[in-house]
Amino acid sequence: EEINIGDEIVRRRGYELGTNNSEEDAAENRDVQNYVQEVGARVARQAHRKLPYRFHYLPNIGMVNAFALPGGHVFIGKGMLSLMDSEDELASVLGHEIEHIDHYHCAERAQTEAALERLPLGELVALPIAVFEAGYSKDQELEADREGTLLAVQAGYSPNGAMRLFETLERLYGEVMHPSATPEEELTQVTQEALRGYFRSHPLPSERIEQIRRLSAEQKWEPRAERDLRIQNIFAALRAQEALRAHEYAQAAALAKLALAHAANDAGALETLALAQFAQADFEGSAATLRRLLDLKNPATPVIKKIPLHARMYALALAATGNYARAAAQFQEWLGITSQQIALQTVPGNFPARNFKSMLAPGGAPAITVDQALFMADAAGLRLLAGDRTAANRLQASLRMTAAPNLDADVIGRLGYWSYRAADYANADAQLGRGVEGRPANAIMRAHFGWTLIEEGKLSTALQEFDSAGDDGYAHMGQAVANWLAQNPDQALKQFAQATAEDPYWLNPKWVQGNSTATVMKALEQMKIEREKRRLAELARQRKH
Repeated sequence: EEINIGDEIVRRRGYELGTNNSEEDAAENRDVQNYVQEVGARVARQAHRKLPYRFHYLPNIGMVNAFALPGGHVFIGKGMLSLMDSEDELASVLGHEIEHIDHYHCAERAQTEAALERLPLGELVALPIAVFEAGYSKDQELEADREGTLLAVQAGYSPNGAMRLFETLERLYGEVMHPSATPEEELTQVTQEALRGYFRSHPLPSERIEQIRRLSAEQKWEPRAERDLRIQNIFAALRAQEALRAHEYAQAAALAKLALAHAANDAGALETLALAQFAQADFEGSAATLRRLLDLKNPATPVIKKIPLHARMYALALAATGNYARAAAQFQEWLGITSQQIALQTVPGNFPARNFKSMLAPGGAPAITVDQALFMADAAGLRLLAGDRTAANRLQASLRMTAAPNLDADVIGRLGYWSYRAADYANADAQLGRGVEGRPANAIMRAHFGWTLIEEGKLSTALQEFDSAGDDGYAHMGQAVANWLAQNPDQALKQFAQATAEDPYWLNPKWVQGNSTATVMKALEQMKIEREKRRLAELARQRKH
């Protein structure tokens, strides 16, 4: 009956356990599922009750938990797996869940809930999954820890797997359960909430660690090397993204490289590596990684949709290297065009045009999409940096022959950015002004306009543009520089602190040199010096008191 109840719950409640994962994740999920089943079956062979144990992977990053159903079904979430880096840790968690079944904790939970809900035995399958996701009593959880670790060790795993996982949980407990901590810098909000729920339903990690230490001493277990988690590349990519969000750029790059060592064409890991390299001012490396990403064979649909973003980042990384002639040539080579072909009438040779619908008006309009037109603008902009205005002039002239106002605003605004980078501020002002007029809600374009106005000394107007640009580090730094040049140091330093907290790469002189102007570099250096002077003065004042 217990086995039938578990099987029927899985059959009836399968929709609750499923996910809406995209097709390109299916192969990855199958790999993880097979691996979890393999490790679980090895541990389950040591269990006292010879049940048909089956192990399931839930590819949901918010699932920082594992649970079991009566009769032998064990589930583990992607969020829990992402905390591990050894197979021994996985074996200890699966052993813990096996013991909830082996020691009748699941069956007793089902009977208790049935009694409370006044359900006859045959209707236990109506119980919600959440009944079994919730933790058990403290004694039962600690019993499952002990017995599950014993199962894992008997299956050939190191007891250190359980110990290290509990140590990870202890660190995370401090981050998410103490109001003084700031876990949002390292963990997503979803993960934080999932961990809080987990900690509320389980014994303190410190108690669990101490119990395993005592058990290890009692059993006189010999040290045993842990096994690598064979699927760690998947979770290395995930941890790389989290490190990037926490501004730990070197760590993000290292984890992304680890993921790519196992899966060279992992688009997510390539994107994370490129962004981490760019943030560290490794512009050559970032450009090379972005080119790998853009050259992926048969990319999945989500990757194709990101091509415009990746192409834009590629152009920016190339520009930041400072070798403008080579940058222009490399970008054109990716597009498959010559400098003479930079125009709205040309479709790039190797760009997957079939995946984008043209946004231009019918009836004689060129067969090109808005995204492709922006690639043309970036190609023209890189040539502009290299000292060749011909492509930019040709592109701007061809805009007058189209019947697409949105295209005009987007392309002319993009050309305005490149005019700014080329120190042609008069043209940048005119082009970005026209772009903002056509696209007033485009925050990044307004911010570019603000930076141009700074170079022209129009500081109050620049501040208005940054105010309209939105709440991000790029606009905040623009406000800081404009206020500094307008001799509003207190406001400038406040915004400088906010911008560098959001985007720490502003503190890297090499990054600033690759992405900004002499005016901005000088202002940033002055603000750093003034901030340090004020910090030292405050320390001196505190010592006096």
